[in-house]
Amino acid sequence: MSLLELLVAMTSASLVGAAALTLLVTHAGVFGQMLEQTRAMADLAFAADVVGRDVQTAGGDPACSGVVALESAGPTGLRLRADRDGDGAIDRESLEEIEIAAGSGRRLVRRIGQQSMAIASDLAHATIDFGESEASAPAAGEPAASGVGVAAPARRVDLDLALERSWRGRDIDVATHLSAALRGGCTR
Repeated sequence: MSLLELLVAMTSASLVGAAALTLLVTHAGVFGQMLEQTRAMADLAFAADVVGRDVQTAGGDPACSGVVALESAGPTGLRLRADRDGDGAIDRESLEEIEIAAGSGRRLVRRIGQQSMAIASDLAHATIDFGESEASAPAAGEPAASGVGVAAPARRVDLDLALERSWRGRDIDVATHLSAALRGGCTR
């Protein structure tokens, strides 16, 4: 084998190695970005699940004492109530009163009494809207409207969350929408 053949073989091997390394680095970058996007989506799914469960259990009133499910509401927060222990009174320091609010620092915060927990962070925006759905199943123990199987409109809470993160100089944006019905009421 001559020196020229050896140089050509080494140059060819170097080019193939450089191409393989470039492909590997690019693949690792795309994988990392997709992993971070998946984490962001999981964070939003967790927040939507927590808020959805809180909204759906709000207004529970086994003592039929007239608990108001939605005590206060605005575009960036809401306060939910439920008589979870059936004593006919709302204990403001327990799970019987929950506040969900878009807090400072681009976080969605869940407050129970004096405790608070961020259930989402890095939010670009969080909006909460209230309305009535056209038809829904009646709450437990409630008859359908007009007795012919047509359900009465239910109050609902709509939550839109958008999250922004940066990963190695690349922007990662994900969003989610949740619509949950307030189904509380007297359960006797």
